[in-house]
Amino acid sequence: PVCERWGRNSITAAFDPGLPAARWPMRTPGRFRRPTGIALDWKGRLFVVDGGNNRIQVFDSTGHFQFGFGGLGRDSGKMNSPTGIAITPNKLVWISDSRNNQIQVFDSTGKWIKTIKKPDSLGFDTPTGICTDKHGNVFVADTKHNRIVELNPNGRRLFIFGSQGDSVWQFRNPIGVASSPGGHFLYVADLGNKRVTRFWVIRPTGHIAYRWQVRYRGLREPFIPGVPAVGVP
Repeated sequence: PVCERWGRNSITAAFDPGLPAARWPMRTPGRFRRPTGIALDWKGRLFVVDGGNNRIQVFDSTGHFQFGFGGLGRDSGKMNSPTGIAITPNKLVWISDSRNNQIQVFDSTGKWIKTIKKPDSLGFDTPTGICTDKHGNVFVADTKHNRIVELNPNGRRLFIFGSQGDSVWQFRNPIGVASSPGGHFLYVADLGNKRVTRFWVIRPTGHIAYRWQVRYRGLREPFIPGVPAVGVP
């Protein structure tokens, strides 16, 4: 069987079902070292953020390795501890390049398109979680700044909210974001406050607003929340 089990930094039986995973070097194509993010594209291909190897690896729907891109560095297309990934409706791949404090955008073949460093005067500080909504807008958990940044499909800032603390609009190291299928809700995994907060996204003509709605407490270490089931508005 191909790709029978996922875990322990590898895809078991991805290439040779008889070869023990421990014998594959971590940097071999198809192997992982600290995978941190995952996304499916419109073709059913799986894009995996191989954070420890500073690269993105792409697999077909059966688990076979297709290609990879990235590599350690600060130049365009290079990465340093990438963490999150989102694939927008216009078929672009957005990567949170955490230690380089930036967002990078690629096409579906891994070709670098652009880098976004400064949504405002502060810039990013360790961006981690990233997601997109049905409109192609992108939400970034700007972790060390304790805020959420929303960018339009062109990478321009739409809205920023959050600060350090534990009140309704505050965070302590937010590391995950997810948009509901209808785009009406935004979920934020707030690591330091051990909670997930759901915000209602309101888009009246002319501006964008957010209204706090509900918090899920009692979580030991909330990480990147899954997107709610299809049918949730």
